[in-house]
Amino acid sequence: MSADGVLSHYTSYLLRVWRVCAQGRTTCRALLENVTTGERVGFGDLDGLLVFLEKQTPDTCNEVAQHESCATGTDNGGQDA
Repeated sequence: MSADGVLSHYTSYLLRVWRVCAQGRTTCRALLENVTTGERVGFGDLDGLLVFLEKQTPDTCNEVAQHESCATGTDNGGQDA
């Protein structure tokens, strides 16, 4: 809970991304480390990383982002430009 009494969800990650060339094909690998717990999760491609992050994001964050974009008249999906 934050100082103003509002429930919040906050997680920090350290993200490492590198390129790998195998069989003449280049792809990206990623390693995500939770700063608080030290837990590490590896990904064979960026799609897997994005799926993981979407699962970690509470549905309420998406609802708040949608509400804010509607209230302000912006349509950036809740993302800062």
